[in-house]
Amino acid sequence: MVVIIDYNKCKGLDCAECVNICPMEVFKIENDKVVVSNDDVCTFCMVCEDVCLENAIEVREE
Repeated sequence: MVVIIDYNKCKGLDCAECVNICPMEVFKIENDKVVVSNDDVCTFCMVCEDVCLENAIEVREE
């Protein structure tokens, strides 16, 4: 599984709900953008997909 952020949709620092909600702290803010920084601990719970109002996050099989 892989977590993908569509930067054409993501509002980054203006939203960052995924950063705030992720129970495994997979995301962080870097240069005003949300980045996947700790994907090795991701449990693929998909909460990030659910909370993203812009539909900018996709969790899928690689």
